[in-house]
Amino acid sequence: MKRKEILKKDYYTKCRDDCPFLKRTDPMTQKKRYDECDRKCPIIEVGFKVKGKIGKEFAYVDTGYQGGYLRVPEHYAKEFGKALCHPTSSMPDDSEEVVQRYFGEVDIEGTKILAYVTCSGTKCFIGRKIIDKFELHFDKGEKLKVYK
Repeated sequence: MKRKEILKKDYYTKCRDDCPFLKRTDPMTQKKRYDECDRKCPIIEVGFKVKGKIGKEFAYVDTGYQGGYLRVPEHYAKEFGKALCHPTSSMPDDSEEVVQRYFGEVDIEGTKILAYVTCSGTKCFIGRKIIDKFELHFDKGEKLKVYK
């Protein structure tokens, strides 16, 4: 079967201000501090639709987000209205958070996938339940190639 590359842009980007690698806990004072980060992170532009409301974000590709579909910033919850459910979600820092979950559709360059969309935090993450439907090539930390 012939594969088709669906994203042709360079989808690695310099870390943003809210990058999790910038935030560190100082072991001496136990206070959070922020470091400079020159790390590049793989991202994919995703469209999504929940209850007729349409959004578009750049989502970090999170291969460790095992059971997850798409997590979008919390501010979308106001737009989407009443959530389907409010599950407790484990965060990367081992804390737990009650999130708002909706059912919707995710669109990656015309490939539409029915998915749960969770509203939490300030960043957008795309999890394994979606990225496992594609073939991803992480090319030397410089390019992300996505095939359908």
